[in-house]
Amino acid sequence: RDAINAINDNIPRFKAPNATAHQSQASDFLKNPKSPYDIVFLDPPFDSTLLSIVITNLSTQLNKNALIYIETPRHSKPECDIPWQKIKETKTRHVVASLYTC
Repeated sequence: RDAINAINDNIPRFKAPNATAHQSQASDFLKNPKSPYDIVFLDPPFDSTLLSIVITNLSTQLNKNALIYIETPRHSKPECDIPWQKIKETKTRHVVASLYTC
């Protein structure tokens, strides 16, 4: 909850008056999309299959040139193919952080 509050508190600094931040189970949130998305942050539990479910549902709900940030475990591949173009990747001891565009 602290992270989402920090994001919402900082939205005015980004000069993005239409921006909103949501914290929920992504699979539930994507069942009733409000509009196409420009920026998506995905940090699913590493021991779940949530990433493949979200990617399947998210692909049709992105604006052109949207940015998608995904964290995955470093020592295993994502459980699904990621259909977007990777534009940046960084690794820590346990995590791979990747930035994609569609």
